[in-house]
Amino acid sequence: MMIFPGKAQAALPPAYQLGLSQADVNKLTIPPTGIPDDTGEEYAVDYRRIQAPSRATKEEKPTAQFEVLANGQAIGQSDPGRDLDAPTAVIDINLNDTITLRDISRAYPGNKLCTWDLQYRILPVPEEDIADIDAYRSQFTIKALVDFRSELSVSGEGINTYFQEALQEMKDTYPEQDCYIELYLEVADKDKMTGQEGWSDNGTYAYHKTKAMGSPYTKGHIWYFSAALLRVNAKGVPDFFPTPEGSDRWQESFKTCAKTYIGTPGETVNINFSLHNAGDKQTTDFAAAWFGSGWNDPIWKVDNITLDKGEKQDFNLSVKVPEPGQETRLVFLANLDGKTPAAESNQENNIMIIRITSNVNLSAVSIKAGASPPVTGGHYNGTVTFKNNSNVTLYNVPIAVFNNGYRTTLRDIFWTPVTQADFGPGETKQFTFQWTLCEYSKLEGVINVEPLTTVYPEDNYKDNKVMTVVSAPMSGTGQQELTFQAWRQWSFIDVMGEPREYRKPNTARYTDIVETTLTPTNIKKVKYTVSQGESVDYTNTIAPPVPTCGDSCGAWNTMTGWEITKATLHYPEKSEGFTFGHPFWDNDWTYKSMKPQGKVAKEKIKEEWAMDGAPVFDRTINDFVGPPKHYTLRANYTVKVTYDQTCGYLVCETDDEGNTTCWCEYETTKGLTAIYNYTGTGKILIDGTGAAPVPTQHVEEFKNVFPHLVEVPY
Repeated sequence: MMIFPGKAQAALPPAYQLGLSQADVNKLTIPPTGIPDDTGEEYAVDYRRIQAPSRATKEEKPTAQFEVLANGQAIGQSDPGRDLDAPTAVIDINLNDTITLRDISRAYPGNKLCTWDLQYRILPVPEEDIADIDAYRSQFTIKALVDFRSELSVSGEGINTYFQEALQEMKDTYPEQDCYIELYLEVADKDKMTGQEGWSDNGTYAYHKTKAMGSPYTKGHIWYFSAALLRVNAKGVPDFFPTPEGSDRWQESFKTCAKTYIGTPGETVNINFSLHNAGDKQTTDFAAAWFGSGWNDPIWKVDNITLDKGEKQDFNLSVKVPEPGQETRLVFLANLDGKTPAAESNQENNIMIIRITSNVNLSAVSIKAGASPPVTGGHYNGTVTFKNNSNVTLYNVPIAVFNNGYRTTLRDIFWTPVTQADFGPGETKQFTFQWTLCEYSKLEGVINVEPLTTVYPEDNYKDNKVMTVVSAPMSGTGQQELTFQAWRQWSFIDVMGEPREYRKPNTARYTDIVETTLTPTNIKKVKYTVSQGESVDYTNTIAPPVPTCGDSCGAWNTMTGWEITKATLHYPEKSEGFTFGHPFWDNDWTYKSMKPQGKVAKEKIKEEWAMDGAPVFDRTINDFVGPPKHYTLRANYTVKVTYDQTCGYLVCETDDEGNTTCWCEYETTKGLTAIYNYTGTGKILIDGTGAAPVPTQHVEEFKNVFPHLVEVPY
């Protein structure tokens, strides 16, 4: 944070108390007894303590206040408060703007404003500093509206007319000279019942009106005004801006870094820079301070720099290159307090930052996961290597390895947990990190850059991270891909209200209804991330494709989702000539489309190709049907994989001194897709016969009697 302390004007203070303090008023109005003298014979009368004529309470008074407008826009107001010790309201104006006053006074509720008394005092700003502001003020008279232009005092608009005459007086008397104008306003309203006037007593300006000045009291009375101090710039609007060596135009980037100087810590470098003025001729100050140190004690400062429009002044500053870890940003600022001069309306370009650095360069060299083979949930020890490419020793450098954003435990060669390390000039160090493999683990080694604290400022942080991605295939459950759930076909047993009879999983009987479910993950592996150069068996693994992009920085594809888009079930077909007396199967097959449901597909078929295991005598072979028998069914299916592709590319830069820095940059393309075809199988055991079907005519008859018991047969 930049700190801008207050700063005095060249000749007059930026603000001062216009009238009596509260202590002064108390001394004038309150005797030692503490009881105010309302007679005014021994002590002055405080108008705030008494009632206005014909008013029931001392609060029944109007409120005086005005505001100042520049080119039609309000830029400040007089203080309507009652704190005599409050800071003076200060309003800066430029004489080449259109400046007006607007009355915003308020009558006491029910009354009506009737009289306005605006008073002013003009103070020319001298060349020499003023040591006693009150003595200087006393040389210039206060001119009251009611005394000099009483005809203007009967309306609120009259105060602006009077103010314009004051501005003209200032221009005529002090041409092209900055001035202060003290403005004071009091107003009166008429009592709604008696018509008598009552004056305001608000404001932060109090003065002692004596008997000689016209007070009706022997010791006089205290009168109050709402006041403001106008600081008038009569010399035009400047526009100061600094530039580094080799530039004459200010740029927005100067706020962060206008130029960088590189050297050895402790070495002295010479900084050349300039201050320009693109506006009217004015005088300002110019200073330099280390970022965050404030402006109370800058390392360099020049006052009273006067520049005409289009003019510049060159400067030179010698500074030592900071030690590693010290602040490297040197802030240059013109018009330090924003009021030297206050007329400068554009102060956004008053600043620039120049960096003086020892060319610190820390890099994350490599990271190795140590996961061989990778198993989800496995615990591994990986290694990460960091390097100090600088020619200076760096202490307490922050280092870490993150696993999917979570910080791992990093250990040094002594197996001590560390979060920071010291590096000698050009030194390389390797650390071990402990981590657990998730379905997908992004391992990232980080040195001296976010999310860590940046302890050492560097010119380039692009090589401060190194990463790798590891994932393990998720093995199947061990079940077959095609699973079967059979139940007895609809029969008279169901008609009579018996519950549906289900077979054991993966078994069926002749005439059964068989629901077939394709679940690839029962057998197939699922691998969420595939890295560059990795070998994947896509016949039994659902995974994104192997990336072909990237270079030595690596590349990886991360699967974000997969689904079955098409599946065809191949199952035995009832052979021609099959009868109950000769239940044979002649290796005949048929097929049927399955219904994809995300990561599974389902379809119902009817087992009508075999009676294995049933006590049925086959007259053709003159023997009983054989024992229960397994049949292997298959499904051909298509899977669509959605994935994001990240490609790493090595980028190198060479500075003016021939030093080359390289780092990896990564590009990610989201929402890519790939299509794979698979085959899944499953065995079903045929172990007998089921129930005979219900003849159609009986179904229709039963439906008419018991419609709620009848389901539509398969």
